Amino acid sequence: MVVSLSILVFVGSFAAKFMQGETAPLPETEKRPINVKVEILNGCGQSGAAAEFAKFAKLTARPEFIVDVVKEENFRSFDQEKTLLIARKPELEQAQQLARKLGIAEERVTHREMDGNFLDVDYTMIVGSDYEMVMAVARK
Repeated sequence: MVVSLSILVFVGSFAAKFMQGETAPLPETEKRPINVKVEILNGCGQSGAAAEFAKFAKLTARPEFIVDVVKEENFRSFDQEKTLLIARKPELEQAQQLARKLGIAEERVTHREMDGNFLDVDYTMIVGSDYEMVMAVARK
């Protein structure tokens, strides 16, 4: 009876770990990707520019970043010449890393808190008329 109970506890413990999806720890040289919430705004007026840039950002930012596009819409105007990255939280160094991955020039990265950040957005990307060139630079 005692042996049966021990086996039952062992099997139950194993099953619980299996159900929780326990995984092996990452090697110290391998960093976990950073999850970021992004809103992408079309500032150039080109139909589909925000959607195209959203797909590009999701693919290009990997493996360092996992980009979750939480909002995609038009900017307040369509006269934006340069693509911008606005950090909505104080991690400006992280913003610079993301910008480099996406081909956005360092001088096009800024920080500005967002009032009423109900979606907990980390970054706003304003797609300028240079977005195709930005994507081409990042793909090299």
